[in-house]
Amino acid sequence: MGIDLPGSAQYAPTIDVAMPIRALAFEMGRLLSKRDLFVKAGEVGTVHAETGEWKRMSARRFPGWCEEFCAFKSSGGRRLRDSLAVEDAAQLLEMDIFLDSLRPLDAIHTMRLPVRRGSAWEIEWLPEGYDAPSRIYTVDRLKYAMDWTLEKACAFLNEHGESYPWSWPTEERDRLSANRSWSVQVATMVGVYCRALFPQGTPKPMTTVIGNQPGTGKSTLVAMSLMPVYGHASAGKTPKDETEMDKELETQARTMAPYLFLDDIGGGLFSGPLNRFITASSHAGRCMGGNSEIFRMPNVTQVFSTGNDIKISADLMRRSLAIELHLATDVRSRTYSRTITPMYLSRDEVRQGFLAA
Repeated sequence: MGIDLPGSAQYAPTIDVAMPIRALAFEMGRLLSKRDLFVKAGEVGTVHAETGEWKRMSARRFPGWCEEFCAFKSSGGRRLRDSLAVEDAAQLLEMDIFLDSLRPLDAIHTMRLPVRRGSAWEIEWLPEGYDAPSRIYTVDRLKYAMDWTLEKACAFLNEHGESYPWSWPTEERDRLSANRSWSVQVATMVGVYCRALFPQGTPKPMTTVIGNQPGTGKSTLVAMSLMPVYGHASAGKTPKDETEMDKELETQARTMAPYLFLDDIGGGLFSGPLNRFITASSHAGRCMGGNSEIFRMPNVTQVFSTGNDIKISADLMRRSLAIELHLATDVRSRTYSRTITPMYLSRDEVRQGFLAA
């Protein structure tokens, strides 16, 4: 019934490690099929039930971890200790009969995010724990209000967008909600929040923030999109050539990274590999440590880029949502009604506000 009784540890299942390796793999798979052991991006690992941290399962870690759920014995004679040998653990972690018994994991969320059920647009918010239909594990660490009105949500968002020097097509300044770039920013934030609504492999547009000078707030706009859901907005430098870009994109694809943030691009962005990366439904490349084994992963990575007066190739621009900032005065002379920094955006109460909105 799932109830821990006093002294119940003595009734834990006993696994004979001397049985044939295939039978051992079957028994271990059957025992661990409903535990927090998953296959994610071709890798076996565990999810911490309180933090949501993903940890790869190694052959040395596996025997001790398994002893939380079973006891090992060796019918073939008394050894130094009755346990699963590291060599056997390494073999088990690569056997199909064992891997097929584990649950697949596509993503880990640290708050409840929306998901689409069935062929119709039936929206639900994922429950805590593992959700088999979506293959998502939710650790509800960051609880947020789910009953805000549209008016309250818009007011909260507009308060965070009103100080940015948005580019307007004319000198006339209408209400903030009529600005095209701010609309793109809001759409991007909503898109990141609704990432689980779309199946893996759904292409996502690149979001590019272009300013006319340093200090206009380009990086904080990207952080505003990423921080509420991921808790971080890790920026990387733009690869210097196509070979380096290929390596960077291959790493992102292999690890199924949710985003790639190319911050402060100098000059321009002209990249065939990046163009293919954005539009592909899946990625393929060589596995680490060899030239013969090929990995294939669905496209889950969204690309963000920022720069001052940058030029972007026509192909990339067709696949981008552009946000334009234009400041006519010197940055140092500006005053703000609200100071928005990565530190501010990382606060739990601020993240909760954006999630609620």
